[in-house]
Amino acid sequence: MIKLCFIDVETTGVNHLQNGIIQIAGEIVFLEGLVAGTDGKHNLDVIDSFNYKIKPFARDVIDEKALEVNKTTRDEINSYPEPQKV
Repeated sequence: MIKLCFIDVETTGVNHLQNGIIQIAGEIVFLEGLVAGTDGKHNLDVIDSFNYKIKPFARDVIDEKALEVNKTTRDEINSYPEPQKV
C-alpha cells in the first residue's frame, strides 16, 4: 500500500515571480494493487482532502485572465483568509 498526496494550486497568473497562490486543494489517498501481474489495475481510497482559499500578498500581481479562469473577482479573493493564517 502506498500513501500519496495530489495537490492542485490556483494562482493570480502564470509568472511565478509576480503572481501569487489563491487556492491550495488536494486529496490524500491509499493506492493498492500496482504490483506485477495486475495489468495496471489498482484501488484508490481517498482518506482525506483539503481546500484552502488564500488572500494574495499585497505585492502579488492579479491578472485579469487568472480571474476569468478561476471564476472569481478581486473583491472575492481579497476576502480570503491571510496567507499566514492558512
